Amino acid sequence: MYVEIDEDEVKHLHLEKLSVGEVVILRQAGKEIAQIVPIASSKSPRVPGQYRGQVKIEPEFYQADADIESMFHEDSQ
Repeated sequence: MYVEIDEDEVKHLHLEKLSVGEVVILRQAGKEIAQIVPIASSKSPRVPGQYRGQVKIEPEFYQADADIESMFHEDSQ
């Protein structure tokens, strides 16, 4: 769908078109200048903690790498 910016319909942003999943492309003087895309709804809401017990973070993850840490302290030595 293409809409000229000076048209009255732009004030309403064609919400009815967006609500059914259609993309709205805004044009000014025949040149495309913007695209309004409907937000895709997720199929199911995110469930906090759904991967609890399935991911293990080893203690080494929290230990600083000596080479990288030295890069931050080169000037102070």
